Amino acid sequence: KGHVEIVRFLLDKYNVPVSAATQDGTTALHAAAQYGELSVARFLVTERKADFNAKRQVGGPLDVPAY
Repeated sequence: KGHVEIVRFLLDKYNVPVSAATQDGTTALHAAAQYGELSVARFLVTERKADFNAKRQVGGPLDVPAY
Protein backbone atom coordinates (compact mmCIF):
# COMPACT_ATOMS: atom_id res chain seq x y z
CA LYS A 1 0.00 0.00 0.00
CA GLY A 2 2.85 2.39 0.66
CA HIS A 3 1.12 4.13 3.55
CA VAL A 4 4.17 3.85 5.78
CA GLU A 5 6.29 5.67 3.20
CA ILE A 6 3.65 8.39 2.84
CA VAL A 7 3.48 8.89 6.61
CA ARG A 8 7.29 8.90 6.85
CA PHE A 9 7.48 11.49 4.04
CA LEU A 10 4.87 13.78 5.61
CA LEU A 11 6.39 13.60 9.10
CA ASP A 12 9.84 14.38 7.71
CA LYS A 13 8.86 17.00 5.10
CA TYR A 14 6.80 19.06 7.52
CA ASN A 15 8.90 18.25 10.59
CA VAL A 16 5.82 17.07 12.49
CA PRO A 17 6.41 15.60 15.93
CA VAL A 18 4.97 12.11 16.18
CA SER A 19 3.13 13.26 19.30
CA ALA A 20 1.28 16.06 17.44
CA ALA A 21 -2.42 15.89 18.23
CA THR A 22 -5.72 17.44 17.25
CA GLN A 23 -7.79 19.46 19.73
CA ASP A 24 -9.36 16.25 21.10
CA GLY A 25 -5.95 14.62 21.51
CA THR A 26 -6.05 12.37 18.43
CA THR A 27 -2.57 11.45 17.19
CA ALA A 28 -1.37 9.69 14.06
CA LEU A 29 -1.23 6.49 16.11
CA HIS A 30 -4.90 6.84 17.06
CA ALA A 31 -5.78 7.28 13.39
CA ALA A 32 -3.67 4.30 12.32
CA ALA A 33 -5.38 2.12 14.92
CA GLN A 34 -8.83 3.38 14.01
CA TYR A 35 -8.36 2.63 10.31
CA GLY A 36 -6.63 -0.71 10.79
CA GLU A 37 -3.26 0.46 9.46
CA LEU A 38 -1.11 -2.00 11.39
CA SER A 39 2.04 -1.29 9.38
CA VAL A 40 1.69 2.45 10.01
CA ALA A 41 1.02 1.89 13.71
CA ARG A 42 4.05 -0.39 13.96
CA PHE A 43 6.20 2.22 12.18
CA LEU A 44 5.00 5.01 14.48
CA VAL A 45 5.71 3.00 17.63
CA THR A 46 8.95 1.26 16.67
CA GLU A 47 10.69 3.84 14.51
CA ARG A 48 9.21 7.12 15.73
CA LYS A 49 8.60 6.11 19.36
CA ALA A 50 4.94 7.16 19.37
CA ASP A 51 3.33 6.95 22.80
CA PHE A 52 0.81 4.12 22.67
CA ASN A 53 -0.52 5.29 26.04
CA ALA A 54 -1.48 8.71 24.68
CA LYS A 55 -5.02 9.59 25.63
CA ARG A 56 -7.63 11.47 23.71
CA GLN A 57 -11.08 12.49 24.83
CA VAL A 58 -12.49 9.08 23.86
CA GLY A 59 -9.56 6.88 24.93
CA GLY A 60 -6.13 5.72 23.84
CA PRO A 61 -4.99 3.94 20.66
CA LEU A 62 -5.42 0.55 22.29
CA ASP A 63 -9.06 1.41 23.03
CA VAL A 64 -9.84 1.87 19.33
CA PRO A 65 -10.87 -1.31 17.54
CA ALA A 66 -8.86 -1.87 14.36
CA TYR A 67 -11.05 -3.11 11.53
